[in-house]
Amino acid sequence: MLFFRLIGVCCSLLTGLVLISCGSMVTNVPDAKVPQSVQKPVVVGFISPQDSLLAVSIQLTDVVIGTASSVSNVTNAVVTISENNRFVALRYLDNSQGIYIAQARNFPIEAGKTYTLRVTMPSGQTLAASASVPAAVPIQQVVFDSAQTTTTQTASLSIKWTDPAGQPNYYRIKGDQVYSLTQPTGTYTATIDLAFRNENFRYLLTDANRDGQTLTSSSGYYQPYTVNGTGGAVSRLPGNILTLRLLTVDKMYYDYHSALQQFSDANGNPFAEPVLLPTNIAGGGIGCFAAYNQSLARIVLK
Repeated sequence: MLFFRLIGVCCSLLTGLVLISCGSMVTNVPDAKVPQSVQKPVVVGFISPQDSLLAVSIQLTDVVIGTASSVSNVTNAVVTISENNRFVALRYLDNSQGIYIAQARNFPIEAGKTYTLRVTMPSGQTLAASASVPAAVPIQQVVFDSAQTTTTQTASLSIKWTDPAGQPNYYRIKGDQVYSLTQPTGTYTATIDLAFRNENFRYLLTDANRDGQTLTSSSGYYQPYTVNGTGGAVSRLPGNILTLRLLTVDKMYYDYHSALQQFSDANGNPFAEPVLLPTNIAGGGIGCFAAYNQSLARIVLK
């Protein structure tokens, strides 16, 4: 019995120590001393020689302490993109995303040049960021899965390209398929994204440890044939047009989208490490201004 009594005393002492320790750590902090969230401009824009529109999103973060975080659009900022002694002003597009736009034909984006984004907020706060446009890397080969048959609903393909040697390079793989669907009510055209996923199921990759080599994307899945039903009859038609895109992106683009991918992969996991979005917006803002270039391969399925 003595043994059990000693255990009981030790447990009581430990419980008391824990309670005392925890109690000493609790401090009532007046509301006036609680750090308050400061509103920050959020600026996001990507430029490319292939885009028909220059677009920049400008929003303002709201208070996040004590209330749910949200953003509000900034509708009357002064926004310009410049390169050397030429520039273009972007006008506000009345929508729900705080977008400022300009026609790219009035200010062509060219590879090898550096562009500067400047934003003057209604408060007078000035923000700036720069991005250099990388050169496009051509797609050399589209490799179709040899196992596909005319009866499969999906098939796969990949693309190959040669990495320019002597420099770090960053890539993104994209693709889509346009096909027609015939139904009793009519024929419709639809576009679907190809599900490209690279290393660790990511759609981004680098040439790290593979400088100057031939690189291969992971598989992208598409529909080689479209099933059409009209009046009870079912037929298989070609899957129409595939468009494959190899984006050569700058490091800021890569880092920003990598962080977004990590955040998406966490999917509310409370044990996942916090993800900090990188920013290159100087002047007290947050966000990303980055550049990319792209080459494409378009294939009509038969």
